[in-house]
Amino acid sequence: MSKTLIIFDIDGTLVNSDSRDSKAFADSYQEFFDKDFHSIDWRKYEHVTDHTIFHSVYQDHFGHPCSDEDLHAFQERYIDKLITNRQNHPEHYQEVAGARTILDVLHAEDRYILGIGTGGWRRPQLVKLEHVGISVDQIYDSYADNMPTREDILQESIDLARQDHEITHTIYLGDAIWDLHTTRNMDIPLIGVRHHGDHEFFTDKGIEHVITDYRDVEGFIGMIEEIVEAGA
Repeated sequence: MSKTLIIFDIDGTLVNSDSRDSKAFADSYQEFFDKDFHSIDWRKYEHVTDHTIFHSVYQDHFGHPCSDEDLHAFQERYIDKLITNRQNHPEHYQEVAGARTILDVLHAEDRYILGIGTGGWRRPQLVKLEHVGISVDQIYDSYADNMPTREDILQESIDLARQDHEITHTIYLGDAIWDLHTTRNMDIPLIGVRHHGDHEFFTDKGIEHVITDYRDVEGFIGMIEEIVEAGA
């Protein structure tokens, strides 16, 4: 049976932190390396993945690649900060409304296969998902570990799914401008997610399908099927 692969970004698409996690990344870097982090405006970096952002900033500061030991130690500092922030202020770190429900609904449908393709490293991203009760079981997930580009990440999720299923359509859900660029580079339909409701961020750029959250389950499934039919 042919399947539709639906791949989700994480930050801003399944979970919200309103840039608090980005600040935690920068603060962890400054604390560990005693250097000012360049910017948490990810648009300033060539590729928006933890791998590329971290290594480009580190290379600029120190003039050589980061050792595996320092990278691991930095990640531990970052993960500890993510966990502590969630323990202290859990209300600031929530799912995009309906995210868990829509994943359960899609899992129950034989015609859909689920993936995750995110620019974050795996271990920090799992902290974010676990906090809101989202499991990656039965999800073909790909992360930024040793992945320089978002195209690499999405392709890995697709390749993993294709090992087990006949995939005839792929759809990506993301919230940011780099998600638009990546999906256009790969000729993959995009559903934009703007949890603050500013749909024009995507519609002004020609994206027809944009949602605020996942509470309208029937409407979301209809959107998926409309995209599939258009690409048939």
